[in-house]
Amino acid sequence: MAFENGKTANGPVGSGIDCFISQQEKMLGYSTDMNINEDFKVEGIQTLGFYGYRNFMSMGYNCDFDLGTFLLRAALAGGGVMEGNALSTPGWNAEGECNINSNGLYTFTGADVSTSKILFTLIGCQYTGGSLKIAQGELMTRATKWKARYMLPGLQV
Repeated sequence: MAFENGKTANGPVGSGIDCFISQQEKMLGYSTDMNINEDFKVEGIQTLGFYGYRNFMSMGYNCDFDLGTFLLRAALAGGGVMEGNALSTPGWNAEGECNINSNGLYTFTGADVSTSKILFTLIGCQYTGGSLKIAQGELMTRATKWKARYMLPGLQV
């Protein structure tokens, strides 16, 4: 059994409740989930006189991630408990113009709740789309899709 008692865990657990996600050093107070996919686009190298792949070489890199967040009234109104903690996504502004190409790139970090140790850093993230869900008896949620230049372990720039 992994736990001696219900009060303290022996070793890292690694669940969603153990990790804070922040965007541009601003804590996303109520995030539901995050899914990061890296693809190093590895291709096999074949040569004459050698059966199978002699080695492997990366022919590119791709990093996509999805992030789900709860949208609360306080965050939408810009006041209350969540003031300033709403997920910042480029898109259509009040004047009816799309600023998706001019809003810059974001940095996301994930930190361990108990030790505040940075677990990963996503560099150069661009918003690529999202969805909004309003369902009866549920909290309003927003799922967003992003592309990143790369993901690094720990806190790196």
